[in-house]
Formats: sequence, C-alpha cells, structure tokens
Amino acid sequence: MRTRPDNSGHMIVPTMIIVLLLSTLVGVAVLFTQHAGRLARDSRELTNAISIADGELDRMYDQWKRTVKSLPLGQRAVQADLDAISQPIPVPTSVHPGFAGAIFPSTFQGQPTHTLTEVDSFGVAVPSGTAVTSMGSLPGFNGMYSINTMYEARVAVGMPSISHTPTVEIRRRFTRSDAPIFQTAIFFEDDLELHPGETMVINGPVVTNHHLYASGMVGKGLTFQSYVSYNKNYGYTEQPPAATGYAMGNWQPPTYAGSKSSQLSKAKSRFEPAGKDMRNEFNTGDANPNNDSYRELLQRADSGYSDPPTIARYRFYNQASLKISVTQTQVAGNPPVQTVTVLGHDNNPVDPAVAAKVVDAIGIRAPMYDRREQQNVSVTPVDVSKFAAAVLLMNGAASPANRFNGIVYFSDTSPDTTKRAFRLENGVKLPTYDQPVDSPPDVRGFSVATDAGIYIKGDYNSYSGTPAVPSAVMADAVMILSNAWSDTNAGNPLHGVDNPLDPSTILPGTARTASATTVETAIMAGTIPTGYVNPGTGVTYGPSGGAHNFPRFLENWTGVPFTFKGSMVQLFTSTIFTGPWSTGDIYSPPNRIWSANSDFAKHPCPGLFCVTTYSRGTWRRF
Repeated sequence: MRTRPDNSGHMIVPTMIIVLLLSTLVGVAVLFTQHAGRLARDSRELTNAISIADGELDRMYDQWKRTVKSLPLGQRAVQADLDAISQPIPVPTSVHPGFAGAIFPSTFQGQPTHTLTEVDSFGVAVPSGTAVTSMGSLPGFNGMYSINTMYEARVAVGMPSISHTPTVEIRRRFTRSDAPIFQTAIFFEDDLELHPGETMVINGPVVTNHHLYASGMVGKGLTFQSYVSYNKNYGYTEQPPAATGYAMGNWQPPTYAGSKSSQLSKAKSRFEPAGKDMRNEFNTGDANPNNDSYRELLQRADSGYSDPPTIARYRFYNQASLKISVTQTQVAGNPPVQTVTVLGHDNNPVDPAVAAKVVDAIGIRAPMYDRREQQNVSVTPVDVSKFAAAVLLMNGAASPANRFNGIVYFSDTSPDTTKRAFRLENGVKLPTYDQPVDSPPDVRGFSVATDAGIYIKGDYNSYSGTPAVPSAVMADAVMILSNAWSDTNAGNPLHGVDNPLDPSTILPGTARTASATTVETAIMAGTIPTGYVNPGTGVTYGPSGGAHNFPRFLENWTGVPFTFKGSMVQLFTSTIFTGPWSTGDIYSPPNRIWSANSDFAKHPCPGLFCVTTYSRGTWRRF
C-alpha cells in the first residue's frame, strides 16, 4: 500500500529562520532604542555640561572684574589672584546627580604682571613675565585707542557615561581696556574755546564733554590735523556764554586737514576721564568735602569725612611713592625755618638715604611775583635732575612696595595764607630716562602732582634720543617760564623798566623777554572759565583765554617759539590761581608749535588716568 510522505519536518528550518530574523530585528530594535537613549542622554548631558561651564565662566568673569577693579591702579592680577578666581565650585547634586562638579585646568591662563603665561591678541600664549598688550580703537571716539589686556578663562566639565567619561571644555576671553586720557592733544571737561589769533595747527585728537567754540582769525587760521569731538554744541561764529572781549567779526571757520565731515563729530556719550563710578560720586550739596569734583584728585582727603573708594584710589597723593611736604615757619626778626618731610607710598618715612637725596633737590621757599595773579606767590624750587639719585636708591629696595612707582606728590603745609606753588627746574632729562623704552609707566615714567600751582622753568623732558619719558604735571594751574626767566624781573613791566636818565629807553636786562623753550609732558590743570565770578570779590571776568592759553605765560614771547608735545587736560576750575586772563602787561603769545604725543597712548603717564572698560568675548568649545 502506498503511503503519504511525512513533510512535517520541512517546516522547522523556515520557522527557525523566521524566528531568527524576528529575534534579530527585535535585537536590532533594542540596540537601536538603547543607542538612541544613549544619544539622547548624551545630548542632555552635553547640554547640561555646557550650561554648567557657561555659568562658571559667568561667575569667573564677575569675580575677575571685581578683582581687577580692586587692585591698585596700574597693577595687574598676579598668580594668587587668578588662582582664587579659578577655584572650582561643586555643582549641587540637585542640578544633575551624575555631575561631581565643574573641573578647572590647573592654571587660569591670562596676562598677569610677572608669573602667568600671557595671551596676545591672537590668543597665543606668550612667555611668562612679558608685558604684552594690544591696541584697539576706542568706540565712539575717532583717532583714540585703548590698551587691551587679555585673559583666557577655561572651564572643563566631565560627562559620565557607560564606558567612559569625556569632558567638555569651554574657553572665553576676558579683556580690560584702558584708554589713557593723555593721548588727546586737548581734552576739556567744560567748554572748549579756541580763538588763537595767530596761526595754529593742532595735531592730535581734540575732545570736549561740553560746547566747542573754535575759529581762526582771517589770514591766521586754525587747523585741525586729527579728529575733533564735542558733546553739546559746536560753533565758530558764536561768542562763548558771557564773553565780552571777543571781536568775532574777524574770525573764520577752522580748517580741517582732511574734511570737516570726516573729522568733526558730536559724541554719542561723554568721555569719562576716570569712569562713571567716580563722576556719580560727585556731590556739592552734601557736607562731605571729599566728593566735590575732579579737583579731588589733586587733594589729600579730609580725614574727618569719608573718602569714597572710587575717588580715593585715584587721588595722586594716595598713588604716589614719594610724598614731599614743605613747611616754612618764621618768627619775627629771625630767618625762616624750612622743614621737608618725605613719606613713602605707605605714608611712613622713607629710608633716610632716600630722604637725604630728596631734601637735596628741594630749594628754599621764597616769594616770586606773578603778574597775572598780581601778587607774590610762595614758590619752592625743585631740582628735578637730583631726583635721579633718590629713584636709584628706591629701585634697589628689597620690597616692591618701597620702590619708585613714577609718581611724586608735593604739598606746602606752611601756616601762612599766601598762594603757593612748586617750580620744576633742570628737567631736560627726567630721572627715569635711562630705563628701557618699553618699561611699564611705574618704571620709566615720571609724574608730579600737587594741590598748589606748578611753574615749569625751561626745557622739560626734551632730552634728545629715545622717546620722551611718559610724564604728567598735575596742579591747580601750570605756568610756563622760558629758559630766559629771571626772578629779578618778575615784577617788572613786560618790556622792561624805563631808564630814569632817558625815559625813551629801557634799562638793559629788565624786560621779561622769553627765549625758545620746549616742554614734552601731559598737563592736567584747571582754568578760569569765561564769565567766571570771583567768589572773593564778586567781579565777573571776561574771556578765559581759551585752550591755547591753557598753559599760562608771564613773558614777552613775541616771535619766540614755544614747542609743546604732549596733552592738555582740563577737568575743573582753578581755586588757587584765579587771576583773570589778559595779555596787556602780563604776556604776549608765543609762536605755538604744539602736537600730541602719540606714544602716550601706548606708554601711559604714571597716575593711570584712563577710561577703563571690561568686556568678554563669545565662548568657544574645545
């Protein structure tokens, strides 16, 4: 009998194949799901890690800015400062249980003074201790620059995973930008008037935070070679407010070497000489005498009142490494007795050897007639050349705190009530001239400040050769005395004393006749504005004399060149030297050969009077 074949076993193989395929598909699906889950988790972890790192960069930036702001002026952050900023702060477990905390590199790379690896404008680390800065344009003020000091912050955050723990590293650039005010040819906090009456060419930026009145006389023009900025209004035919002495009919618009449209602009904001924080502290309506105006910078704080920190750190007295006080007393019938006290930056007496060198440079306080003030001024001569010996001794001190930092402060604490001033003499070669040109301001610079007046006698900082020393002279008023100045003739008529034997002639050697003089420095001082009302007499003054008479003259300069290279900065109204401007028997104007010192942008004058801003770049992932 024929039987049917048994085919039941033939289905096993296909069934197994189908099961295998289904299992494979399920496995693939499971693996895909797991992989997708890992990708999603990794993505979440990456997002969280970036958020943590970005938050830490924000924290570091805020702490860095506070740290840098709190440092003494001119001092960069050191390793210890930066290490404190870069210490990790653990991330709370409630944020993400898998994160142990933010991980930082062993160092916070940046640009400290001496010990850290520095970063240049390309983000490349440079040898430790090399002072590397970059120059950048100052936004809103054409022709002006800022000195940029850069730091690179890095944050690395670990991401836990199944088999490995990668890290996310984010970097961000922190930048401090300092725009020295002394890079301007002329800066006026108040109205800026320029009506020179003689041919005048100004080379360098001109800035005013108020009105600009600028014009030249027909046939004797005023020319601007660089950029000009004003904050309020500009005019060349209008008289300044309260002006009574300008014959405006002979004036013409100034000439712009390029074009008016490209050089002249109305600023969108003020140029803050020391930042908004200081200006916001000014208040003449309260009882505190330590917060009235920018003149605070010249003064010692009244110890009976609080001194706002934003003002205190800029006071030149507080900054100075040499604080020299002259006191002269006299008992009737006896010669005057003069005492010179020399303190260091910490307000303690300096080394006796240093004090001896300084005392040797200080002359005897004596009266000198000032024709503009119409009275004798008690003047203390200062032989600038003799400070070289004191500076040399100070720079050999073991402690950096006892070394010379480029700033000397003078004060006259004599009990009499006469007007007082210091006279800088023999200043052709400043004491720090021989230091390397690219040294920091506190090494090569030489600035002097006082709450009194300053006379500069003869050539100053004009020694030939390498660039002039970064230098500033800061006082209530600054007067220029030529190389030919004689105290004997100070009270004589400008053109000399009439010969009693022949009134048609002048006694030889009695005139106040100037000789060619060169001054290379920044000047920060006050002016007497147009329409000033003398608080002591109630008399209303006429014209201020303008920025072209910002350095005050007392001699006959007719046909004589006065060469000035530097910066003229007006921040306040003079309170001691308040004599009204006039020519007459006071002076005749020089041939003005004036220009800005462009090197003061790169090598600021000691005192670090800057517009400072802080910024951070976008973060980058590595």
